[in-house]
Amino acid sequence: MINVREKAGFNPVLHLMRGMAILLVVLGHSVDPFVSIDQVKTVKTIIYSFHMPLFFFLSGFFGLKFFDVSPSQYGRRIVGQFKRLMVVYLFCSVVAIPVKLALNQYADRPIHLSDVPATVLLYPHKHPVYPLWYLYVLFAVEVLCLTVSRVRRIRYDRAIDAAAMLAVVAAVYFVPLSRWWDIFAVRAVRQFLIFFVVGFLVGRHAAAGQRLVNKLCVPLLGLAGAWVLVLRYPPMQFPVAGLLYALSGIVLTWAAATVVLRRLKVVVSVLNVAADYAYPIYVFSYFFQVLVRITVVQILGVTHPWPIALLLAAGVVCPVLLSKYVLEKSPLLRRCALGDWMDGRS
Repeated sequence: MINVREKAGFNPVLHLMRGMAILLVVLGHSVDPFVSIDQVKTVKTIIYSFHMPLFFFLSGFFGLKFFDVSPSQYGRRIVGQFKRLMVVYLFCSVVAIPVKLALNQYADRPIHLSDVPATVLLYPHKHPVYPLWYLYVLFAVEVLCLTVSRVRRIRYDRAIDAAAMLAVVAAVYFVPLSRWWDIFAVRAVRQFLIFFVVGFLVGRHAAAGQRLVNKLCVPLLGLAGAWVLVLRYPPMQFPVAGLLYALSGIVLTWAAATVVLRRLKVVVSVLNVAADYAYPIYVFSYFFQVLVRITVVQILGVTHPWPIALLLAAGVVCPVLLSKYVLEKSPLLRRCALGDWMDGRS
């Protein structure tokens, strides 16, 4: 696996944010079996209000190649991202579906073999391995941005063009769409496009953004308590509320990562490892967590929330070990399961 921390232009704060984001994803899935408990439900509400927008923000932050593309690069970049995202999506679908069918009696969302082609190819939010929808939607968002940039060159460095970009994606975000538009994840693309674009625009002024966060990180973290209290009763039926919660969560994560980098070196080490392996953790944590959930919660009948720690550990440690000692050793698995098509590794 290529060590991104050795690449030119490495941003340590954004790397920590990626580590935080993936741990939030795994924690969110860990608490699912215990949401009937009020405190656990509150934790899930907080996590789910911003953790996926945070991922799209981070992808957009480093997404210059999707907004500045020449005619000769257009096709190559789509193919490159297809290999990076959709090959993994399809490979994991082929691997997971037989397992899911075998364990249907324990599934929260049982599947039928006849429904599989449609759910995998047309309706990723219904995918048997639910977290994989992100790969499908991120690919669609990237292709959309590449295509728009190919059709019309946008001067994102000019304030008027940046404001126009934001106005368009904000308008798209608030367009009401029926469930019919779930096909090809159109509704999800509409929902998350704005965070990808905001991340891209912020990334073009990364140094200025970091200076601002440096100045305001303590007040921002001081507001976190009030933010959490508000989220206990979120009016999520209003799209503007969901947007504001998500953006606030992204800013708070940025502030938290800044403080951690300055003062909590042990935590930095843990988050760096999580960020280094964020892709395999995201893709494969679900498999290990499901096995633990079936064994501990459904077969043994444990109702107390102590297995959350076990589910969290399984969702982080097992994918890291799988990636490091199995997937990275095989060129075929490295490509199909990790989306790593680089000829050399470091």
